[in-house]
Amino acid sequence: MPRWSTIACLSPSRWRAAVEQIAPIQILPSRLVKGSTTSNNKRRAFLAWYGDKVLGAAVGRVLKNHARINTSSRATACLNVAVSNWFLAANSKSILPEPILGTVARSPFQLGEHNLGTTLEAAVAKVYETDDHAAVEDLAEWLVEKALA
Repeated sequence: MPRWSTIACLSPSRWRAAVEQIAPIQILPSRLVKGSTTSNNKRRAFLAWYGDKVLGAAVGRVLKNHARINTSSRATACLNVAVSNWFLAANSKSILPEPILGTVARSPFQLGEHNLGTTLEAAVAKVYETDDHAAVEDLAEWLVEKALA
């Protein structure tokens, strides 16, 4: 059962626990991680593409059953915000665990909105590949509540 009234102020804990199991080298841009290669970047780009689709579908499922969403135009507007790179980047401290945030913070390179968003999308794909679909749903519920707040 979704926690509509309380989720907006919490971090998505099941999601964060699942992401903590992912090695940063699997989802961060190669320039941030020692030992990463161009082939890692190609794999990460595909993971980000796939994660974007998985996250969009999860957010769509949450919106379909949300009490405050009663029109397709409102659902579309919320979906567009919830899965946008700028929104994901703005909320990255709540949805990415310390090992990943620490790697980003220690890097001499700045990750812009696009790279933070695609890092999160790659993480969605990696978590989904482990069959922890509930963790992705946890993130989707949290993003919807934040987008509607």
